[in-house]
Amino acid sequence: MGQHQTYDIRRQQILVGALKAFSEKGYLGASNRDIAQAAGINSTALLYHYFANKEDLFQAVIRENLPPIQIGEQIDILKTQPVPEALTFIGMSIIQAMTKPQTSTLIRLLLSEALRQTEVTLAMYEAGSVHVLAFLYDYFDYLMNNQQIKTADLGVTVRCFLGPFIGYLLTDKLLAVPDENAPEMSLLVEMAVSIFLAGMAYEA
Repeated sequence: MGQHQTYDIRRQQILVGALKAFSEKGYLGASNRDIAQAAGINSTALLYHYFANKEDLFQAVIRENLPPIQIGEQIDILKTQPVPEALTFIGMSIIQAMTKPQTSTLIRLLLSEALRQTEVTLAMYEAGSVHVLAFLYDYFDYLMNNQQIKTADLGVTVRCFLGPFIGYLLTDKLLAVPDENAPEMSLLVEMAVSIFLAGMAYEA
């Protein structure tokens, strides 16, 4: 095994352990010893062979487990698709990206930490939200300019589109609220897209 490969494996080992330690004790509560123990390494000093400090490690954990949702590079393709199909793809992509096990663990951590630390909110934004918002602003602006949906405030439009998906992620995935009527993911996306397009006066 090469030196570079060994470095990558150990770095990934630390990231997995750090996510576990941060999730159990919070960013401020998790000590270097906690992180090293969770990562299965003997030396706390070794952590900073890979990361400059605890904040750098925390940022790396966010980047590793909250990747930008990969839809932005597909905007030219999506603009050629029927709008209902494109929005269904976007909705499914957002939910699937945010419900991966490690990502869900990270989001629970970030939500609790964000109440105490504004820099955590900024890190969440820079790691994922900014890319999704930029894409949706671009896409809905395109649809409005081409008169495929009615003209409306972009900020409001984007949040009305995202609202059902964020609600679903919070109640059904992150908090796992008991509800015998909880919908299946694809059905929720289909209905949310249909209601959104009706409100935006879309006509096929």
